[in-house]
Amino acid sequence: MAAIGFQPDMRDSLYPLVYDAVTLHITVFAIDGFLSRILLGEMDGLSPTAMMHLRKGLRLLQERLVGNDEERKISDSTIGTVLKLAVTAHFDGELEASKQHMEGLRRMVDLRGGMKVFEGTKLAVEIMR
Repeated sequence: MAAIGFQPDMRDSLYPLVYDAVTLHITVFAIDGFLSRILLGEMDGLSPTAMMHLRKGLRLLQERLVGNDEERKISDSTIGTVLKLAVTAHFDGELEASKQHMEGLRRMVDLRGGMKVFEGTKLAVEIMR
């Protein structure tokens, strides 16, 4: 992150991977996959590092979703992480997995009160995209 000008700013909406382990692990997984496939041209699966981060991120996400913290289940960082999983699965050609993530995303948005709640936010743009 230092290479792209990361400045420590603890506002939650800017860098959820600073305070959210789920977001951190899923982001590392997605970046590793992108770098391997696009920049290095490796099409033969995920690296051991990417797999470790995916497993850990999914485990932490599952714990969050079955836990008691109802606000955390549908927080911006959780929604953003599920969105990242959907996009990554789509990019990897895993259309059924992408569809399942999008269905979960839809339920989270509905629980938050629908898209109107996100109007004017970066997350709204990402969800619509």
